[in-house]
Amino acid sequence: MRAADAVLAMPNWEKSWGAKREVEWAQEKGMKIFYPKDPTDIEEIVTWAK
Repeated sequence: MRAADAVLAMPNWEKSWGAKREVEWAQEKGMKIFYPKDPTDIEEIVTWAK
């Protein structure tokens, strides 16, 4: 089952049990995970999505 092509781990994601599980799941599936530090860090995501 595939629900996404990548995961966007929002700042402070480590504080959420659910977000940690999503990142672990994405790692297990070999998916791309983005770790933006602030909203201006979107360029890497836009480039990847093209």
